[in-house]
Amino acid sequence: VASDHPLASMPGPLSDDTLRNWPSLVREDTSRTLPKRITWLLDNQKRVVVPDWESSATCLSAGLCVGMVPTHFARQWIDSGKWVALTLENPFPDAACCVTWQQNEASPALAWLLDYLGDSETLNREWLREPEEAPDSGD
Repeated sequence: VASDHPLASMPGPLSDDTLRNWPSLVREDTSRTLPKRITWLLDNQKRVVVPDWESSATCLSAGLCVGMVPTHFARQWIDSGKWVALTLENPFPDAACCVTWQQNEASPALAWLLDYLGDSETLNREWLREPEEAPDSGD
């Protein structure tokens, strides 16, 4: 949440009932044919639906909602003091990352990309983890 959001100053861990009082940030699912998914939303919680990451950052920074965003996306905002990470009584589980493509439009570039990303387990384990901090140079 934004550092000036009321939840930022509340002692944690925060309950679901406390979180439910604030709208949740929801990135619009871009799927055209698969069922749309909504993750990290509590029952009976209002939503702020945004089309892209830039809008996500704008809404969170303005204090309009609470949101679960990838650590690598939030890190710059948290480090700058503009956002605060909350501690929750019931942390949300990780959500699956889905990569889709048109089967009938396969190309050598797509084959290379899929090989580069690896299988689903590798994709989730390696590509979606928080980058490790650079080793201390000893200076």
